[in-house]
Amino acid sequence: MAKNLNDLNDILFDTLEQVKSGQMSEKQAQTVVNVGNSIINNAKIQLQAFKLTKGRTSMTLLPSNTDPKMKMPEKGINNRSDAALQYALSEGYKNVAEAIAVMGKSKFDNAVTEYMKEE
Repeated sequence: MAKNLNDLNDILFDTLEQVKSGQMSEKQAQTVVNVGNSIINNAKIQLQAFKLTKGRTSMTLLPSNTDPKMKMPEKGINNRSDAALQYALSEGYKNVAEAIAVMGKSKFDNAVTEYMKEE
């Protein structure tokens, strides 16, 4: 049973090999793929939560990180994201998504670039 995304990846490739060799029916493989897709979608949601909370949430589907070099950036490292939020708020929007929805992505990106030059 898959306990993390690395395990799931192994299972999916094993499923492909079993279908190719005739050891598993396409219907059985489709069931495995459907469950795998559900797990992957759940992992995407967890990753979004991880990003939104700046790493202050547990990630159960990703294998544990043993590389001390890999960690969430310190506050302020991602200057563009910080500037985008500050620009959106300064223009009276509730958040970046609202600013992009009203202004359009290109116009918003250009405005943030100009905003960053002013800082």
